[in-house]
Amino acid sequence: MNYYHNRNKETKLYKSIALIVKVIPATYIAKLFHLLGLKECEPPETIGIYWSIRCEKFKLKYAIKKHLWEVQKVGYNVRFQLSRCFDFFAKHFERAKKSFISISNVLIKKEFKSNPKGQLTTTGERELCFPSEIWLKIVDYDINPGSLIRVNTKLFNLISPMVYNSFHLDLVLSSTYLLQRQYSHYLEYADRYYIHPEDPYRLYQNFQKSKTAKYEFLDTSHRKFPGESCYTSSCELSSGAVVSIETKIFRDFEDVKRFLNLTINNENSYFKQFVQELSTNITIIDDFNDLFEDCFEKTIKELSKNEALNVLTCDPESFHVFDFFDLEYENYIRENTKPQLGFGPWFDLVSNLYLPFKDIFPEAPYYREIVIAGILFDHLQDHKKRRKLHDITTQSDLEASNPFNDWSLMSKPKGDFDSKKEAVLKGPGTVKVHDHHFVTEEETFNFLRHFVDSVALFESHRDIKCYTLISGVTKVFGTSPDLVQDSSQIPYDFQPQIILINRSH
Repeated sequence: MNYYHNRNKETKLYKSIALIVKVIPATYIAKLFHLLGLKECEPPETIGIYWSIRCEKFKLKYAIKKHLWEVQKVGYNVRFQLSRCFDFFAKHFERAKKSFISISNVLIKKEFKSNPKGQLTTTGERELCFPSEIWLKIVDYDINPGSLIRVNTKLFNLISPMVYNSFHLDLVLSSTYLLQRQYSHYLEYADRYYIHPEDPYRLYQNFQKSKTAKYEFLDTSHRKFPGESCYTSSCELSSGAVVSIETKIFRDFEDVKRFLNLTINNENSYFKQFVQELSTNITIIDDFNDLFEDCFEKTIKELSKNEALNVLTCDPESFHVFDFFDLEYENYIRENTKPQLGFGPWFDLVSNLYLPFKDIFPEAPYYREIVIAGILFDHLQDHKKRRKLHDITTQSDLEASNPFNDWSLMSKPKGDFDSKKEAVLKGPGTVKVHDHHFVTEEETFNFLRHFVDSVALFESHRDIKCYTLISGVTKVFGTSPDLVQDSSQIPYDFQPQIILINRSH
């Protein structure tokens, strides 16, 4: 049955070639084979083309894919250049628009004077139609408290502690080296990849943008809690009522910047008086040593002189991480060389075992490095553990309560397969990267210094609890491939370091 089936396919192939040769001379087809890097047709006629296709069928498939990919990249480049032009004109249009509005406001007399900056506009000082307890119950029935605070001053003062009481900011950053290494390899050899991104143009776009940047801030989320915008816990208000308090979470870089500028550093912010708890987490998944030496060291030394602050450091126990694929394939990426063909079946097996989500490879080039962010995300998800960092005042307390303790106990090797599976679920299986914000070295240093300094010295009208946790990897220890049976399960030891800055009590 198979014999006749294959025979029929070969007959159809020969007939198809014979038909093509009637339209396109065989000599032209032979030249095309030569351009594709395949063996020339001998003789340059139907039978020669037929045997060349049969012998070079495997190579022909990838030769066609390569040339189609080159055409696709040209289209991506045109699209990218057009988008840059559009962004350029849109940016200058917005500047001109703001300038026009500013001049208009100066020239035109307003009929009504605006309120002084920072004052709350209210609809009056009418008494509340319900007692405070009833309003708090109304909020419990899924009424948006953000809408109630706009009614009048009394409701604003009653509800605002629930809305603006507690905030948590997550910053995850990396050098652009990891992204450029992975993306440049994919863009050069995409025809030899067995897994492709859902949006190849977006990968191309991010690679082009990264060329002028030294660092990138990542917009992230916790995969186990998709769409999560707050942590929920209980709190007792000054009135004695126990209410559910939401800790607002900001993990997008632009949201963190906006909160920093409009609340923390805004002297006229009416809302900052209600902030009672602020926790911030800076996770540096690559290039921690350089960032610490060139950016954080001086700022931390200055803050350590402030008697109102505790500045503590700790070197937790190291933990295991793993590359995605085997050593041979990973070396192709590191050295930016052409991968060999024939990895398909092995690639499928490794993907089924170690790719819990389809958006990890090749889009997120932080397969090993993102594990540190996953450990911290899971630890800080627990409000008791998160709030405990406010109260740490000694080195021994930090060593006993550092976020890596639980994970170091769980991640002891139980066999390379189990260890790698756990590391994958903790890293790329926990942290999802949504977007990239590329910044220069100078912009990164300025922002981080300003951020750490502002949070440490943030003042509210309340007895505020505030801390910044800075984490990164200081050392990476490899394992000899000779000591591991499977080259796709070679562990690396990451040595983390954490720096905690909080208020003395």
